[in-house]
Amino acid sequence: MTNPMQVIDYITNAFEQSTRRHNLFADAIARVRWAQDFDADGERYYIHDSGLTFTTPSLDPFKVTRDWPAEFTYPDFSGTVDVFGRTTRY
Repeated sequence: MTNPMQVIDYITNAFEQSTRRHNLFADAIARVRWAQDFDADGERYYIHDSGLTFTTPSLDPFKVTRDWPAEFTYPDFSGTVDVFGRTTRY
């Protein structure tokens, strides 16, 4: 996957379809080819080759909350979208 929108859709769909028995969210994150990943500030950061940045407080979708969501920052830093579909523009 090279297109940032494909990555966002893929991970968001996996987040929405995860169950307590099948963590599709963690599986999807593991399947994406990331240029870099690291832990900082209590979150896990993933940097895609396209420049898309994904951060999540947990790989367990049931621990990701609306108060501390997993979110994507667009490559041009124009805004973010979280796994709940909320967007922010800068």
